[in-house]
Amino acid sequence: MPTPIEQLLARTVYTTDGVTTNWDFNFSGGYIDVAHVKAYTETALGQRTLIPVTEAMLIGEFQLRIIPTLAAGLTLTIYRETPKDLPIVDFTDEAGFSEVALDTNAKQAVFIAAEVVDVLNTTDVGDAAVSAAAAAASAAEAADTLNDFEDLYLGALPADPVLTNNGGPLIEGSMYWNSTVGELRVYTSGAWDVASIPGVTLTNAETETFNGDGVTTTFVLTNDAGLVSNLDLSVGGITQIPGINFSYTALTKTITFLTGAPPVGTNNVCARYGNTFVVATTQPYGGVTIPNFTMTAATPDMRVPFVSTSPEAWNVGPGRKTVDFEFLSTGFFAANPDAHVAIVTRCDTSNLAVEHPGAGVIFGDLTWSGFNGDEAKFEPTTILESWSLPKVPLQRFLWPESTGPRNAVLADGVRYRMIVETTVQPNAAGVYMRYRLYRQAQPTTKLAWDLLVDTGDVLDYSNVSDMTQQGLVFGAVFLDNLSPWALDFQNVRVTWGPCGNVVADQSACLSKYGAELAGDMTIHGLARRHRFATVGGPSLTDAYTFQSLTVNGATTLVMKPNGTSTNAGTLYSNNSSSATTYQALVVGMNGADALLETFGYAAGNPNLGINIGASNRVATFKTTGLNVLAGTKDIGQPIGWSAGLTSWGGANSAALATTATLDMENFCLPNYIKNFLITYYAVPSSTADGIEVAIRPLYSLFSYLVKNLQDKKVI
Repeated sequence: MPTPIEQLLARTVYTTDGVTTNWDFNFSGGYIDVAHVKAYTETALGQRTLIPVTEAMLIGEFQLRIIPTLAAGLTLTIYRETPKDLPIVDFTDEAGFSEVALDTNAKQAVFIAAEVVDVLNTTDVGDAAVSAAAAAASAAEAADTLNDFEDLYLGALPADPVLTNNGGPLIEGSMYWNSTVGELRVYTSGAWDVASIPGVTLTNAETETFNGDGVTTTFVLTNDAGLVSNLDLSVGGITQIPGINFSYTALTKTITFLTGAPPVGTNNVCARYGNTFVVATTQPYGGVTIPNFTMTAATPDMRVPFVSTSPEAWNVGPGRKTVDFEFLSTGFFAANPDAHVAIVTRCDTSNLAVEHPGAGVIFGDLTWSGFNGDEAKFEPTTILESWSLPKVPLQRFLWPESTGPRNAVLADGVRYRMIVETTVQPNAAGVYMRYRLYRQAQPTTKLAWDLLVDTGDVLDYSNVSDMTQQGLVFGAVFLDNLSPWALDFQNVRVTWGPCGNVVADQSACLSKYGAELAGDMTIHGLARRHRFATVGGPSLTDAYTFQSLTVNGATTLVMKPNGTSTNAGTLYSNNSSSATTYQALVVGMNGADALLETFGYAAGNPNLGINIGASNRVATFKTTGLNVLAGTKDIGQPIGWSAGLTSWGGANSAALATTATLDMENFCLPNYIKNFLITYYAVPSSTADGIEVAIRPLYSLFSYLVKNLQDKKVI
């Protein structure tokens, strides 16, 4: 990278070489907002061209990517332009004061002054006179604002002051931090009193000191200070600025110095804070709206990073970061069957080539890095992931239960909406991740979304991500690039705010698979049940139903054996537990036979009834035979012969069958057999009566057989 030809307080100047695209810059004190970073080029003849700087162009906190490459021989100036017309922070009566707001107010004045100095010292004398005049007026206004601020907030003092920092009389609402007793005081009604800020609870004030050794940069507090703005940190009596001199991680109660280790000293590191802290209700929400962008195979480094998401201090304690966006794939999934896209939140974007610690979600192929579980059979899909620092394969954590719906894998040409949340709960209650995936409803002419999956808040037990980071990156890896593709991201919004309540983890629920299953479904374990409401009619609209997917198509429910078995069927039991006693019906196939079987387990074998209409029994199969229409005798049941008929048989029956006087035409008339027996065999009338009744089924069938044979001219 070229060396700057000029480095001022708030501007860096280069001569372009026609090759470089990434340009480092350095502003004294940094900058308050990404929108304050500006750039322009200038030709040798003095023609200037403004370069619109967007957040996506900041690939690091102090590195600007300019594409296409600038032509060689130009003068490139990257500079800071802090608003000079109005204060960035506006204080109102009876509102709470936060350290962030106070620091921002002071930073604005200091930055404007530095930019004025740059204008006065610039080599561009022609423009300097005009710019300096305007800047001087703004600087004077900023100086007045700073004086007012110093009269309002007096800093840390050991006792109640009697004058302002400018030597003037105290004014109503002046405030200072009493370093002796560790409390914030406000001047009201001519006296100093303990400050009471609406919406803020600050109790159990703590003061902790540490010994600096010139090496150690991290110090752990005994209690949680809450937000970094609740910390009054000093080294050797010099107040440290949060976000510039130090950061604070609420989850581990750790102070980290950013500008080097405190020097050697005894109790020279002093931290004052309250260990019970409720965020003021007036604390503003943070966040940014990101312009639409498109990723293709030509995207540099296959990453689109966003350095600042304006967390408004919600990243340094309990708080929630929400990333809401829409995406549409044009050929990405078809062209990249082995790829996935990562949306990494709460990450440091300064060194993405080596590491990208953070938490978020990925979508696409899941079989990478050895992850080829059952979830990977239904892809491309989505899944939660958190990344460690540094990037190490064994320190990337996946939550397999958090995959998307298996009935609706991601597809090209379909618009989706995703909401990704990372939340830090107070009092070390945990870090949570959550995503919701929506698919644009059909028809696409209406603006509506169908919810595909909501994981709920999933506990990130890995604790590998630095939740104080605010960056965001969209990146793609393991690309195949089998054909041209594009990923369009639209309506991208980032919101920072309170942590809210934990939503129950839904990732292990079957409902995430939706109502339309695809692929084989394996039920693991024993005693699994499908339970549903009983609908017995007459309407069956809401009944649990198996129905063909084909419109107007017939429904067939198929039962097949597995492997070489030839048996398949369904079993119905009359006992809810069916553990020791029950009766059952089996309907199925038993080899080459269709089977309808009843049996009892520690109980009698049940009858098999046939009803035509509700409760209208027309036939019953019993162990004794078939009973039809409530008949007195069962078909197939043996006919019992009385003792008085034992002589009926032998020669008598032969004589009956061969007698020439047996009239077959009248054989079935009532009393014919009776009279025949009385006449030819002198059988008593009562006995003949019984014989006729007993053998009537037989001779009726015999008569039908004879008639049939006669009709066919057989006899």
